[in-house]
Amino acid sequence: MGCKTGLLFALTIWMAVTTSVNAAVIFSQFTIDEVATQGQLQSAAQAADTSAIAGVAAEPGPAGDIFAIHSDSSQLESFLRVTADGSPTRLTDSAAIAQQLGSPYGAALSLTGGFAYSPVANALYFAEDAYGVSTEVSMVKLSAETGAATLVKRTTDLAGLSDHSVMPDGTILVARPSAAVTGLLDPATGTYTSKLTEAQFLAASPGASSLPPESIAGDPVSGKSYVSAHGDHGLFEVDNFAAASPVPVRLTQSELTGVDLHDLAVDQYGNLYGLDAATNQIVIIRSTDKAVFTFPLTQIAMALGKPAFAAVPWRGIAARIAGYAQADLFLSSGNSTYGIVRVRFGSVPSSVKDWTLY
Repeated sequence: MGCKTGLLFALTIWMAVTTSVNAAVIFSQFTIDEVATQGQLQSAAQAADTSAIAGVAAEPGPAGDIFAIHSDSSQLESFLRVTADGSPTRLTDSAAIAQQLGSPYGAALSLTGGFAYSPVANALYFAEDAYGVSTEVSMVKLSAETGAATLVKRTTDLAGLSDHSVMPDGTILVARPSAAVTGLLDPATGTYTSKLTEAQFLAASPGASSLPPESIAGDPVSGKSYVSAHGDHGLFEVDNFAAASPVPVRLTQSELTGVDLHDLAVDQYGNLYGLDAATNQIVIIRSTDKAVFTFPLTQIAMALGKPAFAAVPWRGIAARIAGYAQADLFLSSGNSTYGIVRVRFGSVPSSVKDWTLY
């Protein structure tokens, strides 16, 4: 059994044991740290400066690697792997990707949508939308082992893509607000299938007049999916997105009224996280009881002694289980203030500096 195969086998066993009981995470208890600083990521990228950490993704399990996209002022993107101990290395960069994909791609990619890891393929997926044909968007697969890039699909079917996520079977969820639709992309065949439309979200939301789907995330275990809609704002749960006629159900907890979530993530316990940039907080829905929690992002500045969150346009989030009744949330910074920030929710060892919200 090879090293990577052995790791995946051990991870499968760990996941089966850890998720067999859906433990209730105590979200009022948390620790905050930087898994890798902006300086460490810039050094690994071999870049002269940092304009943003343009995305973050994570392997499942507390010992899994984390992945980030480092962008510099010349729009060169470096795709980085960060080990559990915080050591970053470069997988590849946009110049190498452009060389592998060929014309019409250039060394400066224009990224759109999410940055997602697929355990099934051991690969990362990102979308690119400005290589010279403005009506088409490309979905690109990046090997998490070697950094090799392959084109999944370049098509007008993905035009207007704002977010994407990976389902447990490896298919890719897509949100396209400008087209007012969501869809499924099969990375094996490149086949895109339109699914839920804005009209269906409106039908589930009496009184709303505008609900274009903006953010989307899949539960990595149950296969449920979640869609956040812009306009009149709404958050929806879909039991089986791949069904012939999926049905969106609006989540109606009072704490969700008016919430505008620009990115979503789901951990292996089924807890849902949403980045609400307008109110500078993370909105969390706990899977065990559907209770809603909020985590003020000003806590990050307080804990790390850096500028207040108002000056930081966060670019993306990723989530995973960290242990029994523990969950990690990773955030990437839209400027050079932070690298990859980790918020660990749940009970923590007394030797670790922890915080409790009252």
